[in-house]
Amino acid sequence: MANLRHDKLIQEIGRAGVHALFPNDFEYYMIILELVDSAGKTIDFFPFPVSPERYMYEDPSLVNIKKTLGGISSLDTETFRPKLINMSGTFGRKFKLLLSKPVTSAENASRSSDGGVFGNIKSKGLQVKQQVFDPKLKTGFGALKILESITSKSHGLDINNEPLKLYLYAPALNHRFLVKVNKFSASQDRTSSNMMWKYDLSLTAIAEIDSLIERAKDDLTELTNQDKLNNKGDEIARSTRAQRKELRRSNRFDRVGAAASFTSIGG
Repeated sequence: MANLRHDKLIQEIGRAGVHALFPNDFEYYMIILELVDSAGKTIDFFPFPVSPERYMYEDPSLVNIKKTLGGISSLDTETFRPKLINMSGTFGRKFKLLLSKPVTSAENASRSSDGGVFGNIKSKGLQVKQQVFDPKLKTGFGALKILESITSKSHGLDINNEPLKLYLYAPALNHRFLVKVNKFSASQDRTSSNMMWKYDLSLTAIAEIDSLIERAKDDLTELTNQDKLNNKGDEIARSTRAQRKELRRSNRFDRVGAAASFTSIGG
């Protein structure tokens, strides 16, 4: 009976919907990074088009144990313990369709990777912008550059000279953290990942998003609603078909390939 109920729910609302209903019973494989300014407005929103090959979560203890003359004393804390998160993988080589969340203002759009800004955002000075082929259609290399851009900009300041914030959403473990980037690296070799860049990302979670008073509480179901995922996929697919026709007319399609492949975010 449990299997029949589970299969029926999967068919009706999808894996994301089942996870939203029963978050502690069924996992949903998705990794999302969101870069926001001090006002909580989105600058960059990046769902991993391919799940990491390796995802490691550590919850170290903060117990302070000391030996004294009277025995052994331990000091515990009820405050948030920093979590260590490490992930690595590759986005492949073919085109991937990215689920995107619109930025909340034209001002932030001009400072996002969609607007061509890939460097560290500064409150003063000119921004070096680059042309973007398509914000929602990325090769594996293009997805890697967005990841690199977000990690780089997360150390910067917004236009109000306030620190930018980086949020991590990992529904598989029901995690929603404010994180700091410890290390980002990209590597490539001729054997296991020829022509594919492999990333290694190390993060430290310093707070739960739900505990941040100034952060608007967006329900996770809003991010993983299956109907919205399908509608967004259809919208992107229509745009992709139009671009493919344009590329054929301009005789540039041969290098891109016969078709753009869609890689599911889910597990």
